[in-house]
Amino acid sequence: MKRLPLFVSAMVLAMAGCANDSPLFVTNFYPLDPDGTGECIIKAGDISQYSGGVDISAGANFQLVTALRSTMVKSNNTTVDSVPLSNGIERNTIYVDTISLTYTAPATEFYRSMEVTSERVPVAIPIEPGNDSFINMAFFGPAGYTALNNVLDNPITDGGYVSDGGFKFFPSVGVKVKVEFFGDILSGGRIRSVPVTFPIDVYKSGFKCPAGQFPCPTSICGSVGGQDGRPIICSSPDPDGGMPVCPVKK
Repeated sequence: MKRLPLFVSAMVLAMAGCANDSPLFVTNFYPLDPDGTGECIIKAGDISQYSGGVDISAGANFQLVTALRSTMVKSNNTTVDSVPLSNGIERNTIYVDTISLTYTAPATEFYRSMEVTSERVPVAIPIEPGNDSFINMAFFGPAGYTALNNVLDNPITDGGYVSDGGFKFFPSVGVKVKVEFFGDILSGGRIRSVPVTFPIDVYKSGFKCPAGQFPCPTSICGSVGGQDGRPIICSSPDPDGGMPVCPVKK
């Protein structure tokens, strides 16, 4: 399975901010669970991630910490449209309300091309001027996930895998996810972030839990396994004859 492709956090994506004049841009991506313990750590990490992979056999999405920065300047003006602001709210705060996701994947010798799919996901993210904000972000919305399954479930080659010297492996689909954030500046005006594109290898290993069992939520942020080599762990039969049980996190 693929391991986490990582690099030191000094190599940030801030150069994307040069693409246009927008004051809102992504500066970095970080793993939510860098130690593989199933945690959900929403903050700047010691390492950054610039690509990834996910086995969606058990229904896993692809999740990362996304760092957003606003270069709006703080203002001494404490009113908006003559209405006083309270509780220390900054008038140049950006309220992001939408994430736009656009997916593309070229054809390979194993799969047809993925139909270009775009969707918008509603969110509520306040970003104060001059600060970084960190969010837990899933890179596939319902439409993207459906389009991926349509490609992976209908391979050109029989079974969606090839055999090399008796070793079976499942080819992936190289998906590029273009991410843009939309929102309003509290003091007035609609804003759109500098777009960034994140590459993800998506595949279906065909893994299934035994009959009567189910994938356990033991991976990143309580999800099932599959992202960046995290194993898919199945429940175990209840010795008393009840429902299958998942491992208890210690």
